[in-house]
Amino acid sequence: MSDKSVKSTGRESDQFNLRFPDGMRERLKDEAAKNNRSMNAEIIARLEETLDPDSPSLERLKFFEDQYEQAAEERKTLYDALNNQERLVQKMHIMHRNFAIIAKGLGRIFLEDDPDKVLTRKALATMLMELEEDDSSDPSEPVPAQPWEK
Repeated sequence: MSDKSVKSTGRESDQFNLRFPDGMRERLKDEAAKNNRSMNAEIIARLEETLDPDSPSLERLKFFEDQYEQAAEERKTLYDALNNQERLVQKMHIMHRNFAIIAKGLGRIFLEDDPDKVLTRKALATMLMELEEDDSSDPSEPVPAQPWEK
């Protein structure tokens, strides 16, 4: 609780009748006993704590709000890193496919007997047409939702 002094309550203090939900009166009575206070003093202490802007409870709440915001930022950073990794994996798959096409085409070229190099040129042209263009390098392109984002 803050350093503000709370005026004591007495017969001249403002009064307010309060209706408690079932079981709350007993809970307050038990909490008051644990804190060595009357029920009235317990209610006043709890109200003061919630109304005081410098209350430790409000400070804790602010701390947890800050922690939540920081965790949300870190989560977004992690998702961005995972999505970038997914883009790299997609690029690697395309590169692997292209290397397989090149290797297959070169294998055909070396295995064929072609003195005029006509078949060689055809094989190279076919190979080049089969290659995929890698247009997945645009980082602004949205990556489909990943399982870790659900």
